[in-house]
Amino acid sequence: MKIKLKKGDKLEIVGPASITLLEGNIDVLGSTMRLRESITIPLSRVAILTALEDSTLEVSVGEEGELKIIEKVPIPFDWREKADDLLNMDKPLSVLILGDVNSGKSIFANYLVNLSISKGFKTSLIDEDLGQSEISAPATIGLAIYRRPVPALFKAHKREEYFIGSTNPADFMGKVLVGISTLFNKAMRYPSDVIIVNTDGWISGRAVEFKQNLIEIIRPNVIVAIERKRELEPIIRPLEGQSWTEIVRLSALPVVRDRAPEERKVYREGMYRKYMQRARVRTFDLNRVKLLNTYLGSSIPLPPHERRRLEKIINRRIHWCGWYDKSLVMVLDSPLGREEISDIKRVLQTEDVIYIRKGQERGLIVGLLDSANTYLGMGVIDEIDFEKNAIKIVTTVDENPSLVVVGLVKLNNDFREIGKVRFPPF
Repeated sequence: MKIKLKKGDKLEIVGPASITLLEGNIDVLGSTMRLRESITIPLSRVAILTALEDSTLEVSVGEEGELKIIEKVPIPFDWREKADDLLNMDKPLSVLILGDVNSGKSIFANYLVNLSISKGFKTSLIDEDLGQSEISAPATIGLAIYRRPVPALFKAHKREEYFIGSTNPADFMGKVLVGISTLFNKAMRYPSDVIIVNTDGWISGRAVEFKQNLIEIIRPNVIVAIERKRELEPIIRPLEGQSWTEIVRLSALPVVRDRAPEERKVYREGMYRKYMQRARVRTFDLNRVKLLNTYLGSSIPLPPHERRRLEKIINRRIHWCGWYDKSLVMVLDSPLGREEISDIKRVLQTEDVIYIRKGQERGLIVGLLDSANTYLGMGVIDEIDFEKNAIKIVTTVDENPSLVVVGLVKLNNDFREIGKVRFPPF
């Protein structure tokens, strides 16, 4: 449907929705939409448009979306004032944004990107939110480079990703820190005058130490804490008075609509499908391609004659077996019984037997890397063919990887999340 706005009107749109500017002049978070430019607003995400002159929009709103004319200012005065103050600081400038879920972190990040670009600064954004990022696939950290103001963060000039393998940072805290450090160093080399690091909404429990470690690693010039009720104090209060960083506290935005876990899951699944469009099944030789985060990839295969000896002991087929430290890893069609395990331990003098069910790898997300450790893209395991010592992966990647990093999230054939497994997955 077409919507006409008068100069000064403010339109709030809750996704799912899409908008196209047909005529006029529209501002979104400091970015002016171009004629015929379109923006997609995901489920439960919010966009606020301001008409700089009489304008006409083509708007399509999904079943759970909504739109209304509002009176409030899209960006609060204190946010605008602090953002302007930040960008007057010496360059290069690094800004870390902290906040609970639905506090407005991404809105502030988008506004700060646009204001920085409008002032002529080379600007980069790192998004550490593994499940709800606008600039990278789920289970990855994204780096975006901007050349002009954008109405939505995904409209970047250039994007890179670092594969983690889970949508929960608690599963791979060390790897997340390595990923952010890697992308931060890349942003510095581009070079960037301003680097903005937007974080996830995990702020309590183990997140306190995690966020403090993150701050220590990148040592941002400014920490922007977007709070409702001082909930970030356990993270930032110990850092008050440090000469290398400045803490700026801002009030969180009112929650227009709290996103339920199921809505967040739907968003992730939509992003998986977006990144896996035109994917195909590719087969890789496991003699050439290594597996990371798995028992199989880190084990020394048992010689064929020893495997055949074991098969006679337990009277069943063994698809694969090998030594993982002092444990024997076995890929079988069904679990071992107590007597079978005892026989194996006695014959091979092993401390433990690790059972892996054949086929349990199917559906796990993976990251494909080349020999220079460059991320090529995401995939989903179709199967491991133990007869041919090969792995089949559904992916859009055309290059040949050297390393397959196995994640913990499982998807079905429609790229819907069907579960998460423990580490290591197989």
